[in-house]
Amino acid sequence: MKKLLRFAACGFALAAAVTSTYAATPEEVWSKILISYNWDNDFWGYDMGEQTYTPVSDYWKDWNWEIDGENFTLRSGEQYAGQDLGTWRYDQIPWTSKIDDTHIAIHNLFRNYHGLFEIDSSIDLFLVGEINFDAMTITINPQEYADGYIFAACPEDNNNDYSFSELQPVVLTIYPMDWGTRIWTDGMSGSSENAFAFYKKNSEVEGENYSASIGMCGMVITGKHEVVSYSLQPVRSTVLPSNNPITEIQSVDLDFGTIKIYENPNITEAITVKRGETPLDIEVIGYVSRDNEYHYIIEPAAPLTEAGTYTFTIPKGLIGDRYYADNNFTNGEANPELTLSFTIVDVEQLEYDFNYTSVEPKPETMVDRLTEVKITYPSAVSINDAYVGNISCNKSVIESVLPDVNDPNSIIISLRYEIVEEGDVTFSFPQGVFGDEKYGQEFMLGHANPAFELKYSVTGKYQMFYDMGYSSITPTPNETYDELTEFRVTFEEPIVINQNVAKTSFLYKDSGQISNPFKSFAVDENDNKTLIVTLNKTFVEAGLYDFTIARGTVGDATYGIDYTYGHANKEFGFRYTISGKSGIDDVAVDRENGDEEYFSLQGIKVNKENLVPGIYIRKSGKKTEKVWIR
Repeated sequence: MKKLLRFAACGFALAAAVTSTYAATPEEVWSKILISYNWDNDFWGYDMGEQTYTPVSDYWKDWNWEIDGENFTLRSGEQYAGQDLGTWRYDQIPWTSKIDDTHIAIHNLFRNYHGLFEIDSSIDLFLVGEINFDAMTITINPQEYADGYIFAACPEDNNNDYSFSELQPVVLTIYPMDWGTRIWTDGMSGSSENAFAFYKKNSEVEGENYSASIGMCGMVITGKHEVVSYSLQPVRSTVLPSNNPITEIQSVDLDFGTIKIYENPNITEAITVKRGETPLDIEVIGYVSRDNEYHYIIEPAAPLTEAGTYTFTIPKGLIGDRYYADNNFTNGEANPELTLSFTIVDVEQLEYDFNYTSVEPKPETMVDRLTEVKITYPSAVSINDAYVGNISCNKSVIESVLPDVNDPNSIIISLRYEIVEEGDVTFSFPQGVFGDEKYGQEFMLGHANPAFELKYSVTGKYQMFYDMGYSSITPTPNETYDELTEFRVTFEEPIVINQNVAKTSFLYKDSGQISNPFKSFAVDENDNKTLIVTLNKTFVEAGLYDFTIARGTVGDATYGIDYTYGHANKEFGFRYTISGKSGIDDVAVDRENGDEEYFSLQGIKVNKENLVPGIYIRKSGKKTEKVWIR
């Protein structure tokens, strides 16, 4: 199963000089790309599109790059008092190159990553990302990276078996921070929208199935130098007074939540309101604070009451965060052009009597699990998208509200997360979200639904619990052994094994990952509570061996039905120390044998008459062997 590894943030900082009225051009952004990669070491790179070590922009004038053959050293200039940031080989660092104005190639990013890949230094394997300059994002679609591994985002579920079409792109957002203030920080982390994993094709599973073979990491883009990110969106936009349907608009409220907002006085383009194509007079109240949240209020000169569709347009860059204001509106986060549409209806031409004829599953019943709800009406259904966002479920997020492709009279409500936890589930639907075909023409006349609720009780039968703990491990962890071939983990009750999940368990030796360390996972024939893990070989080399058993590897009998519910183990790890003594001869030095020569492990010849206890290389004739002298 997926595991958040100890992997410091991997980031990209894009910088460009802009004014408050336009987004960074591709040329400006490309001249100042910087990659930071931090995991035990820091790596720094920049746009290497011309295959040169020379920084391509005046922005880097405070940074000194000292070249010595294939190595280079990066030193900071006046800004950071000439601190030495390290020396690296050119072919070992991550770096970027420009494919075209909107595509970036990210080279060397995961070379020999956690020991997973063994890549010849002459082979250049890279990821390709697409840059959206307005949204300030880089999108990396699922793609094969090395040795058949697929680089992709982690779906928001607990599965570990996906088809290629189910793997999602990694979307990296460029956050508006002064990158210089974060240069010594390695505590950045990935979030759900940019968490990723390497997926490996399951050779034992029929079809194109992939599983996350080494767990999950986080990647985040941080920092810009004089770049405005036009990605600030209100949490919600509502009309006042709030009623459904809308019969009057006194003002429009853009709620930005806890983000303190500021108005850019340099924006000369005005906010506009139109009824159809007819411009209307407005007054702008500006931002107000209410209940520790920040709102931007727009008011028409007089309340709007005439039936029709009204469009409010807020120009790009007008509203920004505190960082945007503090930096003279040249750096930070601001709004893209926002277009909001609201429809005032003539209630005398609407009838709220469009009631459903059936619902699947049937409301007011017990269900084992809930993924979607199908609502059927007496005639073809239209959907008023303005009200879809007001549909709610108390136990999950509404993923989509769409017509049934096989039945025009039905609507499918799909959930983002399947509900299996025991408890009551309530769906709430606003008035006017569904209607007949006539209502769907302009949503101002016809027949629409009254407000209603659908309620269910979930049994909890398919609820998943990762709460099984082990009672013992043999041999005992945190001890030193000469060799290790297998270990046994005993639980409190009889167990079953999910072999697909078990294969995602892993082993690190001295912090480096060991490929394919496990031969088998089996239940002990003489003890159905014990898991026997047999290793692919007998490990005798000295070092620290850290095992991690994936979550869901073992479970109870219920879990064994289809491995989607019941009780299973949470992820756990343990360590063994191997002494390195196993398989080394215990030698009595034959001082009469003049043919023997002894060497240190560094190849230095030593006097066999004065050997101290330790490991040596012994050469006798054509025979060379490693021996242990006690």
